[in-house]
Amino acid sequence: MNMAGDTGTEAKKQTGGGMNMLVLSCIILGTSLRLAYHRTFQWVPKPTADTVAGHLFSEQRALRHVHDLVNGIGDRQISSPGLPLATKYMMEQVKAIANSDYSRNDMEVQVDLETVSGAVAMSFTGINFTNAYRHLDNVVLKVTPKALQGYPAVLISSHYDSAVCSKGASDDASQVAVMLELARALVYRKDNLPASPVIFLWTGGEEAISPAGNGWATYSKHYKDVGAFINLESMGGGGVPIIFQHTGAWVLSAFASGAPHPRGSRVAQDIFDLHLIPADSDFRMFSARHYGSLPGIDIAFVLDSTAYHSYLDTPERMRPGNLQEMGEALLGGIYPVAQELAHQHKASAHKDPMERAVFFDVLGYFMVEYPDTLAYTIHNVPLALLLASPLVQTFTEGRPVGPGYVRLMASTMRGLMTILGAVGLPALLAAARVLLLGKPMVFYAQHWLAPALFLPISLAGALAPWHRIRLNARRNEPTRKGSYLASQMHGCGLISSIIGSGLTAAGLMGSAAIFSWCSMVAFILGLIMQGPWVSGPRVLGVLAFAFVPVAVTASTVGLYVVVLLERMAMSGAGISVLADVLMGVLHGATLLASSCGALLPVLAYAIPGGHKRLTASLLGFSLLLAAWSHMYVQPYTPTAPKRMVINHFVFTEADPAVSTAQHDQIIAMRTVNESIAIAGADSTALEQAIDVSKFTRAPVIGREHDVVFPLTNMLRGIVVNPPDKRPRERSAAATTTGTDSDGTASSAAAPAASASAATGGGSSGGSLAAPSPSPSPAASEAHTPWTKWLAAQQQQQREKQEREQAAAAAAAAAAAQGAVRGPAAPFVQLQRVETVGCEGSAECDGRGKTRLHMRMYSEKPYWGILNITGRLVDWSFTRDLAAVHASSKPGSPAAPCTHIVRLTSQDPDPSWHFWVDVEVPASAGTGTAASGKHGQWGVHVELSIVDLTRTEVLEDVLALLPDYVAETWLSTVHHSHWDI
Repeated sequence: MNMAGDTGTEAKKQTGGGMNMLVLSCIILGTSLRLAYHRTFQWVPKPTADTVAGHLFSEQRALRHVHDLVNGIGDRQISSPGLPLATKYMMEQVKAIANSDYSRNDMEVQVDLETVSGAVAMSFTGINFTNAYRHLDNVVLKVTPKALQGYPAVLISSHYDSAVCSKGASDDASQVAVMLELARALVYRKDNLPASPVIFLWTGGEEAISPAGNGWATYSKHYKDVGAFINLESMGGGGVPIIFQHTGAWVLSAFASGAPHPRGSRVAQDIFDLHLIPADSDFRMFSARHYGSLPGIDIAFVLDSTAYHSYLDTPERMRPGNLQEMGEALLGGIYPVAQELAHQHKASAHKDPMERAVFFDVLGYFMVEYPDTLAYTIHNVPLALLLASPLVQTFTEGRPVGPGYVRLMASTMRGLMTILGAVGLPALLAAARVLLLGKPMVFYAQHWLAPALFLPISLAGALAPWHRIRLNARRNEPTRKGSYLASQMHGCGLISSIIGSGLTAAGLMGSAAIFSWCSMVAFILGLIMQGPWVSGPRVLGVLAFAFVPVAVTASTVGLYVVVLLERMAMSGAGISVLADVLMGVLHGATLLASSCGALLPVLAYAIPGGHKRLTASLLGFSLLLAAWSHMYVQPYTPTAPKRMVINHFVFTEADPAVSTAQHDQIIAMRTVNESIAIAGADSTALEQAIDVSKFTRAPVIGREHDVVFPLTNMLRGIVVNPPDKRPRERSAAATTTGTDSDGTASSAAAPAASASAATGGGSSGGSLAAPSPSPSPAASEAHTPWTKWLAAQQQQQREKQEREQAAAAAAAAAAAQGAVRGPAAPFVQLQRVETVGCEGSAECDGRGKTRLHMRMYSEKPYWGILNITGRLVDWSFTRDLAAVHASSKPGSPAAPCTHIVRLTSQDPDPSWHFWVDVEVPASAGTGTAASGKHGQWGVHVELSIVDLTRTEVLEDVLALLPDYVAETWLSTVHHSHWDI
């Protein structure tokens, strides 16, 4: 009896108390994770009232501006009536600040309204195009202490326009309001001003991929005075303002040193560098690493992206305390940035604006940052230490080196299997669930479902390689169980350090930092565990040391997993399993990061027995939850909706043909067909999300989604007839359309094949596919109440169409007689042809360069897309011809290219004049467009002009959609094409 008792006591001592060791681990690690959750997702400073002192930031004062812009003005998109009203409001507010009673004689406050026009060749999501813009406004407020005239300024910027279909409370009225309140507080202060001037910039056109920001950086008189910038953005009203992009490491360091609660991580910049999030900001136009010349940082609210760019982005959805945290961060952060600028100015020594740094915050208390040049050394130190860990055991315990390296290699392989199991099993579950059950993104509206679904199976996969760790320790190292466990921890750290070094070499410094720091923690934890027994004090020491690293890594990785989960509604519609598999992988990575990798062997050792039962229970839970969620959970709700792009296409053609004789006359256009394009941008097919039987299908021409370029390739959907109209008859010169693998009409038909057949002159026409036959009344009765109603109303619709045709004929006759006309449809017109360059040169080899002067016409401000296909050699949009896409098979030297121009105009002048230079035979004459596939000059032009007015037709479409659908793009598109 005594011998048995002694054996039991020894076993209890060696295992650290068996179940007690597991309970202790769960308590300490659970507390660490709870702290990370609180600091990341729950903590915000207390909002201050409008009665606080004038030199302090007040969220309540800032919120007044949010309500004025959102509830008072509303939609503020380029081309909308609300945007000029927002400009007027902004000018009134900044003038009120400049002329306030508390302004002083020792400070100059300057207000400017700058209107810009121009173009920039750029790339977005890997697609090249030219972004052209006209008459966009920017509001500027410059605060300069008179003693600091000539000093470089700190620029703070945001945008007051809103996205299509959104009033933009968070994006970006919240940041606009923060800046207005910050400017007021700075001007109010009697002393303690920044050491450099401060320029506040509110751009009036960011949502069209930052054209107004580019115009300000290119043409503003103030840009040359800027030494550094801070751009403010928002991806949702849930808060957490993080630094997610930077250039110029010193700006990051200075700002973080002054902000009370700095947040951010280089991981976000890795995500943007990999184009995992299809988004951009004005940062790109100012940054020295992109289109600008300045060092700076980009800060954004990142939570609650389910409301991003939709009608859900309202003031009521914004979390209280968000603006207070952002305002206090800016009020503290701009001072050290201004101080550093002043120091550089006095020393006439400017730091490298291209330098970048690795950075991450420690639960919002402070920020760790170091330059990339140092990261190449720091991130490789853990690899060297872990490779030397058997030598450490030899030195401290007198053990042979050879067996030590054998143990290290074996444990490293188990560490690799741990990573594969942790990320592979949830990925396989995600793919199988979608492919077998057919409901993607079931977790989108219920965020809790993602960790509940993926973490148990991930934990099962992570623990599987270690289920015999206690038995192996007893067999292989009966007197050195602590050292055996330490070698397993070092093996996990070694594989992590190898990955970290590889990511460092690839330039993904944020992700590399996580792996490298986790491997460093693993090295230290192994040293703590090293010894003869796995005793309670050693386990407690390991857990105590891991407490902060676990919280920091869980906070960093967990935040971006939530952000990406909320962005899955914009992940692209090409692959049905993409969103689910990505979430499975990311939750596995979160588990690994939250355990710093090295704690998994400790947890496995702490489990006294029944590893197989635990693994089976975890796997069973995930599988049952997958089945339950398929039956009882819907992926979308009204507060987390499916995002849709809806375009009412009006296909027009010219009558009469375009000619140089018309000059600036209005070209009469006629409508040849109409259709509605409805598309989604996530993994759930449109047919799974809505009842498509409510619509009658229409032919596809392959251009339906070009107006949201460059996000075109992310969309999949259907093309239908307008709800209140029968299909129009079309000519026999129709193109064929393809079908997707699911049998729906494809919207990715080749541009040239779908839009180049001309009927003569410069008109479009002959390029649209024949309509699908109308459903018979019998067939209609088999569908929805809406189609039954449509069948019952066919006779009334025919009569209505006849009346419309008669009215159109009368209007055309009246127009021919010079009567007052209605609004003209947009068009392109060839106005003049001239020959330029290489005249009389023997090197021309009979070929010259012909300049075609053209005009785009639209009576209203607009968004649009202009596609020009031909052998262009120059044009008027940008200094260099750019944004080229081959329009035929690559490898053919004679293949013409398509040059894509994205258009935005707020100009009251309806005409936009431009020219293109084409290389043509010198024998070709000048004149008008001719008939033929390519026209006389071999140039094919497609024009799509967007009207964002909510028409009756669009409202009818919305009425047929469920309440869990949010339109993120809603427009009428006038489309025409021309052979010139």
